[in-house]
Amino acid sequence: MEQHGPFDVYCLDYDDAQAQGGWFEAARIIRQQDPYSIAKTVLIHSANIEARAYYDIFPAAIHIQWYVLATMLDFQRISDSLIEEVVERSDITYTPQDLIKMVEGLQEGQ
Repeated sequence: MEQHGPFDVYCLDYDDAQAQGGWFEAARIIRQQDPYSIAKTVLIHSANIEARAYYDIFPAAIHIQWYVLATMLDFQRISDSLIEEVVERSDITYTPQDLIKMVEGLQEGQ
């Protein structure tokens, strides 16, 4: 940030196995060094529903599931057959956690 920022777009990941909680520190640094970041495009990519915590720091952020971002970048993680299976098995009353468990089960072949 100090050498090359501020930036027009920030892309942040909520989960990093090596730096748990690092997302908050990174967001704090961005907000401190670029006060205008609150109104800029902040793309949050994660499969973790808790990544919505970024909205507390960047209210205008865009949250996109990691699998969707990977597919958009041509690293296909979501197949049409997986989507069709989820749609077929899902119910309007399912919570995000229900859907996550179902997708994980389908990916593991259950």
